[in-house]
Amino acid sequence: GGFRYVIWVGAPRLKNASMDRGAQLINELAKEEIDKRKNAEFVDSFALFSDTNGNYAASLPVGPSGRSVRVRTSDGVHLTPDGGDYLASQVARVIDDMWGSIAEQS
Repeated sequence: GGFRYVIWVGAPRLKNASMDRGAQLINELAKEEIDKRKNAEFVDSFALFSDTNGNYAASLPVGPSGRSVRVRTSDGVHLTPDGGDYLASQVARVIDDMWGSIAEQS
């Protein structure tokens, strides 16, 4: 058995209210399970794709410039390429932290 690390990326906030509630419930259950485990991390994309008031946001200030870019498609579910890049950068941070932990243990 080799070393395995799980990164669970939760669902982002959704524009449709009933779908959003379902996504939030699944995220809460997944986070509870991930928090019980070693070598596992939960990426909260629900929070990442919410505005400062915790509401759905089609555009967010992301990237080094902090300029607002469209991160969601018009269906209120899917990510735009900029949104995907934003999420990937957050997952990359988790991977960097995980890799640093592995290196310290070696």
